[in-house]
This record gives sequence, structure tokens and C-alpha cells, in this order.
Amino acid sequence: MPRLVDVPAYDPLDPYHHEYDNRPIEALKLRTEQLNDAVEIQRDIMTEAIGSQGTLSNRLNQSMEEDGSLKTDAIDAALHSIEEHADTDDYVRMTSAERDKLALIDDEATNVTLTFELGDDTDVSFTNGEVIFENTNSVAWSVTAPNKVRADLGFPVAAAHTHLYDVNPTTDDNLTYSLPTAFIEGSLRVYINGIRLSQYEEVYVPSAIADSQFLVKYTADNEEGTFVLSNSIEDEDVIRADYDISFA
Repeated sequence: MPRLVDVPAYDPLDPYHHEYDNRPIEALKLRTEQLNDAVEIQRDIMTEAIGSQGTLSNRLNQSMEEDGSLKTDAIDAALHSIEEHADTDDYVRMTSAERDKLALIDDEATNVTLTFELGDDTDVSFTNGEVIFENTNSVAWSVTAPNKVRADLGFPVAAAHTHLYDVNPTTDDNLTYSLPTAFIEGSLRVYINGIRLSQYEEVYVPSAIADSQFLVKYTADNEEGTFVLSNSIEDEDVIRADYDISFA
């Protein structure tokens, strides 16, 4: 508040008792000083609020509309960045990668369903809760970070096979024989008239039409599913084969 006008008071030479008559004037002067101090404090605050804009009104007009609402173009875009926000109990921040991953989830999706086909038209489904994959004597489960699950087989699938017995091979010359399918290498066993043959040396086999024996061995081709005898046999001789086929 301007201090240009002093509060008048009686002087000692005035025709009054100046000490007594000046008491109300001194009280008025003290109150004026207190008002001046209070106004100066508020003026200093307002002056500091002006900043570099000349007046406080200039500064307010840059961020506020006439009705007191905030100007949308005056809000710092950086304050709207997700990095400027903090997680709370009710809301959490989300990155673009997290939002893209969330968009892949179907609406109303609440769980994962696992269905196992057990054969004989029997299916078992798990729609909620915990599903436990236990180890067995032939299967051991392992997990590799972050999301790979592997079944380690103690007995390899390639070793699984079926044994076929007493199969009657076909032939056109009683020398080269064919089986219905290819077989596992080393699994072929050939019998003539009840005697098992060898691939490495000829063995004696009794004849089905005469009281005699003959020597014979065989050579196998597992990929073609055939074998060849070292000597041809008669139509009356009974030839059978055992062999294994793979599931792989």
C-alpha cells in the first residue's frame, strides 16, 4: 500500500494535550502500518507469480479459458505419456507390446482348455484349475524358459515296432520272394519246411517231395520288402517268413 500520506498528529506546541489527544491517532497509525505490511506480503506473492509474463493475468490467460477451464492445447503432451504415470492399486501402465498381445485374446476369454484324445472316441477335457504332467518310466517332462515344454522319451518312438509271424511271401520263380511291406533291417527270419535259414551260410533243408536235403540261404532287401534264395525250391516246399515293421 502506498505510504505517501502520513497520519497527522498533534505537536507539543499545539493548544492541545498532545500525549493524550494523540493516543487514538497513534492506534490508527499502528493499524495502518499493519495493513500496509499485510498488503506488501500479498503484493510480493503476486509479483512472484507473474513469472516472465509481465502480469499474472497474462500468465493465467495462456492456460485457462475465460470460464476458468483449462485450455486443451496448453497441456504439456509429455504429461500424457504413459511414462509420466504411475501404477496404482486400480490401474497399471501398459506398453504397446503388452497392448498388442492383449488384443490377441478373444472377448470373454477367461481360461485355457486342454483336450486329450484317448482313443475309442474317448476325450478328456480340462477347462479350469491345475493340470499336472507327471513323469513316467518312459516319459520325463522338462521346461525350458520361457515357455517351452518337452517330453523326453526313455524308449524312443523309432524303436516301436510290430512283430509279424508266419507270413506267406509271394513269388513268380520260387527264388525271389516279396513281402507285403518293407521291414526293419535284420529282423527277417525265413523258414523252409520248418528249418530256419541263414543269411550268411547255406543250411540243409529237407525236401517236401523227396527223401533228400538241399542247401539254401537267403539275401534280404529290407527297403524293398524282398529276399532272394540262393537256390530255387519246389512248389510243394513250405516257405514262411517272420519280420518286424516300424511305427516311425
